[in-house]
Amino acid sequence: MPDHRLDALVTPHLEKLVAVRRDIHAHPELGYEEHRTTELLERELGALGFAPKRPVETGLIADTGEGPAVALRADLDALPLSEQTGAEHASTVDGKMHACGHDGHATILLGTAMALAPLRDKLPGNVRFLFQPAEEGQAGAKAMIEGGALEGVERIFGIHNWPLLPLDKLAVKPGPLMASASSFHVTIRGRGGHGSMPWDAKDPILPACHFVTQLQSIVSRETPHAKPATVSACLVQGGTAINIIPEQARVAGTVRTFDDAQTAAIGEAIARIADGVASAGGCTAETEFQSYYPVTVNHEAEAALVAEVGAELFGEGAVTDEGLPMGGAEDFSFYLQQRPGAFFFLGGGVEGGRNAPCHSAYYDFNDDLILRGVRTYLRIVERTLGCELA
Repeated sequence: MPDHRLDALVTPHLEKLVAVRRDIHAHPELGYEEHRTTELLERELGALGFAPKRPVETGLIADTGEGPAVALRADLDALPLSEQTGAEHASTVDGKMHACGHDGHATILLGTAMALAPLRDKLPGNVRFLFQPAEEGQAGAKAMIEGGALEGVERIFGIHNWPLLPLDKLAVKPGPLMASASSFHVTIRGRGGHGSMPWDAKDPILPACHFVTQLQSIVSRETPHAKPATVSACLVQGGTAINIIPEQARVAGTVRTFDDAQTAAIGEAIARIADGVASAGGCTAETEFQSYYPVTVNHEAEAALVAEVGAELFGEGAVTDEGLPMGGAEDFSFYLQQRPGAFFFLGGGVEGGRNAPCHSAYYDFNDDLILRGVRTYLRIVERTLGCELA
């Protein structure tokens, strides 16, 4: 039978935790702007007797004691999206919402701190609560590391809700779990002119269209089956009027791989194709390629520990690696480059069907996941520190 003995440490705090989660949800803040959220968490941690520190302006760490630590991480930032849920606790800030569940992640970690606060003197080791800003494309993890957040940390673990998985499911695997994320921006420059006389211009639109089409050959013709990759053109810009050939056209998009060397090779291919199609059209091309998140690679022992915890808490059939690795990217990858650890997903589906996916204007974190998330972090603490909390 699943082991729920740890719930007694959490249930006295659940009503408050739901209120905190919904308060954070109603007041979303983008990356490195999480001032209100950080201040709220700082107050709550202080009231529990912790002495939180700020490695960066809108990030927090707090320890249960001294010495080498196991770190547990939550992200804090929202997304630039207008909420459409109609919930009573919906975003009060136009154009910003918690569409990825970071409000729930922060609440789970706060709940873990609430559960462990009265046990601090009995713990045989140190637990670090790591509240991180700016996960959504701004590398808040890297900034936290530079601010000393991993000093004294021996292992690190991170939870992410997954609304397309049902409750009481846990997804994890060793090795590559999430893709690297890179961006490309290609500018094709020609010579503007009248739309009725293209022979007197150098039209950049046509090479840009050829570029988008030829881009697909990188995966279909240059990528081995054993090394999956995604190359997507997500932005195409050019022109100001229907009868004006513009001076330039822009194409931008994203690249996802599970191999950093492959990422570099795709970047070179993008530049080569851009130069070729531009030259064929009498134009020039300028390519900017940036790899901003590396592959998220779980360490084998820590991934196995999480899988065992999932089976203990939710049942033998609850742990899965279906759909992994996935093409989304995570800056938890920076922590895993520095320390052994594991990142994993907890099912956040709603009863009677699937929740809206992350990054949807209709998504909302499932509050039923708070208890399950805290329970999971507490069991990881038991396993890593070699103790029993309840």
